[in-house]
Amino acid sequence: DLSKARTMAPKSQTRTLLQTLIDDDHPPIQLQGEVSESNLSKELFDDFFRDCPSPRNVGLAPGHTSKGNLSHLVLAVSTRVMIIQFHAKGKGAKAYERREVLSTEVLCNPDVTLVAFDLDKLAIALFVDQNMRILNGVDLQDACRATDRSPLTTIQFAVGDRAPVFQANVNSVFATTFYDSKRTANLAFQAWVAHRVVEYETMEERVRDAKRINTRDIDEIVSRCSVRASIFPSNPISRHLASDCAQ
Repeated sequence: DLSKARTMAPKSQTRTLLQTLIDDDHPPIQLQGEVSESNLSKELFDDFFRDCPSPRNVGLAPGHTSKGNLSHLVLAVSTRVMIIQFHAKGKGAKAYERREVLSTEVLCNPDVTLVAFDLDKLAIALFVDQNMRILNGVDLQDACRATDRSPLTTIQFAVGDRAPVFQANVNSVFATTFYDSKRTANLAFQAWVAHRVVEYETMEERVRDAKRINTRDIDEIVSRCSVRASIFPSNPISRHLASDCAQ
């Protein structure tokens, strides 16, 4: 885990991370402590986005349980990362009411472009595991039309000859999306580098022209299994989830 080498002494609930994925000058990244969905507020997001004028790009990454369910969502901008913890199911409606803030301020905000590696899978997980939608998502591998789906290939394509990409570090960071509260830096870097690569000028047009992932406008009466197949018909995870629903 690369987090130990890159983590400075924390201040309160914030840690300072130094990225070693791209050999490019970049200021330290502030990783906020884990935020429960019950504590989400407009003021929290206003502070998080204070140096990021609208419209803006926001990097995303998932955090999964050992059973593969989405339990955390990581948000990133140029110098800040936030990790949101979702409540387990069955806690009553009040426990989930702050999700509306997350939806309004980020996930379904028309002035926010959500960027991530394997965003197709993340969109499905948000929809199925947490009943949350996204409006304006861009899958980075799709935008780059990379020769394969590995994050390394996409990062190398986006950066081009502007800076070396540290292959071993990238592969280590993307080795897993399992959420471990004691080792959160790698997930933070997954979201951060998704945001970072779209800041390269050659990526602006690709992100603008990329096919959008939109699960907000799915008709409520359409079954979730049908939705998975229609949005991502060629994605293996769609077929897996559809078979689960059929059981």
